[in-house]
Amino acid sequence: MSSSWLPTSTTRPSAMATMTSASRMVESRCAMTKLVRPRIDARHGRAVTTLVPAGEAVLRLREAVVAGELPGVTRQSELFRDPLGHATQPTMDVVTYLWFAALYRQPLDDLTTLVEAGDPTSPARQAVLQRIASETMAAEAAVA
Repeated sequence: MSSSWLPTSTTRPSAMATMTSASRMVESRCAMTKLVRPRIDARHGRAVTTLVPAGEAVLRLREAVVAGELPGVTRQSELFRDPLGHATQPTMDVVTYLWFAALYRQPLDDLTTLVEAGDPTSPARQAVLQRIASETMAAEAAVA
């Protein structure tokens, strides 16, 4: 099961306020998903579900941008192609790392497949995305 990020973003200076309200909305959405998860597991008599918290990871990604921690990305609006929230490469990459971690239960450290040749900021950016995905999945596992 995947919890998604919100379908809208903003390029206005009030992005932090938007992110804060987005965080509350994702928490509510995740809570609803967590109500469904135990029912599915109970139906099978054992834990069969894994939640891939994409919404939480994207919020953490946005926080990293605001904190100036994501190399090559200076504004939250660079994480989305349009106001509807269609993802750009860094957003797609962090969600890809989440799914990799959920499906294969392997560490994400030093994966190089998504590093863009010719982009000097890409290796450092991918390391941050891997850290965000790892921390998000670890937090989800602690809750589950």
